[in-house]
Amino acid sequence: MKFVRSHYLYVFGALILVATAFFLIWNVLHPALPEVVTHTIERGDVAQFISVSGFVEAKNTAQLGFPTGGTILDVPVTEGTVVEAGTVLATLNNTDVEAQRAQAVAARASAQASLQELLAGASTESRDISSKNVAIAAAQLERVIALENEKVATAKKTLLSSSLQAFTDKESEDAVPPVISGSYICNAEGTYNLELYRSGANSRYSMNITGLEDATSPVSFDQALPFGTCGLRAIFDASSDYSNSTWRVTIPNTASSLYTTNKNAYELAKTQAANNIESATQALTLAKLQDQKENALPRTEAIAKAQAMVAEAEASIAQIDARLTNLVLTAPFAGTVTSVSALKGESVTSAPIITLVAENRYVLKARIPEIDVTTVETNQPARITFDAEDTEVYEGVVSFISPAPTVISGVTYYETEITLTNPPSWLRGGLNADVEILVKSETNALRVPRRFLFENDGVYTVSELKAGNIATTTIDVTLLGNDGFAAVSGITEGSVITIPK
Repeated sequence: MKFVRSHYLYVFGALILVATAFFLIWNVLHPALPEVVTHTIERGDVAQFISVSGFVEAKNTAQLGFPTGGTILDVPVTEGTVVEAGTVLATLNNTDVEAQRAQAVAARASAQASLQELLAGASTESRDISSKNVAIAAAQLERVIALENEKVATAKKTLLSSSLQAFTDKESEDAVPPVISGSYICNAEGTYNLELYRSGANSRYSMNITGLEDATSPVSFDQALPFGTCGLRAIFDASSDYSNSTWRVTIPNTASSLYTTNKNAYELAKTQAANNIESATQALTLAKLQDQKENALPRTEAIAKAQAMVAEAEASIAQIDARLTNLVLTAPFAGTVTSVSALKGESVTSAPIITLVAENRYVLKARIPEIDVTTVETNQPARITFDAEDTEVYEGVVSFISPAPTVISGVTYYETEITLTNPPSWLRGGLNADVEILVKSETNALRVPRRFLFENDGVYTVSELKAGNIATTTIDVTLLGNDGFAAVSGITEGSVITIPK
């Protein structure tokens, strides 16, 4: 019996040892997962905003003053007076100007009387002068045409050649865009299409050119090579794969920050050219008519001189009448007088003395820092919260971006106007607001909470839960939102990702 009991004890001890060994081996092969927070990949919207401070200004605020100094004759308005456009706000003493007008009227009468006394015809000298004036006007017209055409051509060349860039419509394209240089010397507007393909060229690539021109050109990584015959060149990045890569170069580059400025300069050059050529043409026509008159009538130079004296006297009267108008300060638009800084009898300069604010017309302005201005465009939506009522969020759109910079404490800003979709009734000038402008977004995208992303040297990964194990998965981030999410690709919807708890 003792032998049997000892035998069972040995067997039982051996079973315990085997069970213990099996448990240890199982724990080594199947370690327990650390405590983690999980998230299931789903689709949703991802947005990227820029946040700036805003302030409300009256849409129309006028600081009104006289063009010249003088003594106040009357100020019929006070602070708080509501006026219509054209209402007289103040007048200056006009006694001296009225006396000058009387003298000018007398001078005109004398000039008209002198004109009536002239009976003789034109002299040879007068004919020579009028003929010379025609020649001078004709030569001036030629100079104006040549000069204005050159200005227009220069403005157009600047418009078509400025800030040219290569773009691709392939969302998956990761090659560095070629750098476009040179000066576009042709007049046609449109698009160059650059289709790259493998070839025996030194760079291993060549490209077919279609659109504005049709040609074939080699690709270079070392120097900018011309494509087409209109003066443009392209150089490509040696570290990029351009297999079956397609790029387009639009003439002009309407996406450039300089496009609007150059476009306006070109349109202004054309307008000024037309006006200046028209003025020179009219001057030549007038010189020819004067020449005909001089030769048709005797002593017309004296008549012309007398007519000029009459015209001068009339111009003097018109000038004095304009001065009389300048002595009356009127409201340029309907609104409320908010300040009056002059009284009857006071002497004033040309400095503003009355402030007029248009009623119920306000604009929300924000200053966009230089580092963000390239991401902001008109018609982008915005969310606004006013300090005066921070529980309500108002919607708006970007309606204007100033091309001129504003420098504050050494930092460059660009003033931007935002039109409120449904402005509150209590909107007033001077209110402060927080503005969030939506600059980028993706809808119905695969998205990951940003706290689940890991980044190392521009490579993004997530910890994915697969078959009870945690594996590192590399993904592509298409948009890093500042709403807490990132739009991604390279992972399947419904996948479960983790981060340590």
